[in-house]
Amino acid sequence: MGSSIIPAVAGLVVANIQLQEAKVAFDRMHEVAGLPVEENPQKDESIISSSSTLLAVRNLAFRYPGRSPILKDISFELNPRESLGLFAPVGTGKSTLVDLIQKFYTPESGEVQLPFLDNPNPNLSEWRAQLAVVHQKEKIFNNTVLDNIVLSSDPKEIEAKVNLMQAMGCLPLFQDLSQRLLTLCGEEGRNLSGGQRQLVGLVRALVQQPKILILDEATAAMDYRMERAVMDLIRNYLHLTGAGLLLITHQPTLASTLDRILILEQGKISASGTPAQLLATENPFSAAYRYILQPKPNTSWQV
Repeated sequence: MGSSIIPAVAGLVVANIQLQEAKVAFDRMHEVAGLPVEENPQKDESIISSSSTLLAVRNLAFRYPGRSPILKDISFELNPRESLGLFAPVGTGKSTLVDLIQKFYTPESGEVQLPFLDNPNPNLSEWRAQLAVVHQKEKIFNNTVLDNIVLSSDPKEIEAKVNLMQAMGCLPLFQDLSQRLLTLCGEEGRNLSGGQRQLVGLVRALVQQPKILILDEATAAMDYRMERAVMDLIRNYLHLTGAGLLLITHQPTLASTLDRILILEQGKISASGTPAQLLATENPFSAAYRYILQPKPNTSWQV
């Protein structure tokens, strides 16, 4: 691909977009330009070792001050190219676990490790540069979709991320937007649907090229078609980069598409295994899956 940004923008947005039009959109970055540029985890290859484990959570326990334990003896590992689901209902501590992985809190006991790092004691900047977390509700600025994804006014960084989006095959995900990547999001993203807002947040995370991608109910507002396309995109990313996915969900059909599932109940991991293994036993995941698939009675009034 040439050094000009025109082919990348044209390929991702609309065929007749010109460089000048794209620059107008890029210059509307007043809200975003003041944000610090996040570190690119690919910039310092020396910090990456050959370990087969990306994330290791060992005997983790946590409670908020003056309250009962919310997480108890949590242990699991995430491996390269693996999609790992954490199946849990609301209020079971799954979002707290995500905060602990990001080191927003200190656990009461146990530890979280990134074994693939050569540095056994990385600082917070090094640690968080390896992660990208997408929540159910992501912050959307009153700019274009592209502005919200690249979070930069640096032309070189914009070009690099646009080229990366094109290489990852993001174009089909934005084809329903009137101006593709140049669509104005509106205040708090009011011009976008809930699923489209989540899509922006997810692609924003992917262009950071994280080693560990964490989705916390991040596809809950997407329709089936968009969710399937997004999961295909993520699987391709994992395959090409060796990254890992930790997906937190209460949706059994989504969890069933992953390599492995952990079931979180009352602050503990009560069961784990492949979807097939868990569906062969009695547990909250298999019960929810059967409920979703079973025929529902027709409650419509007969005239």
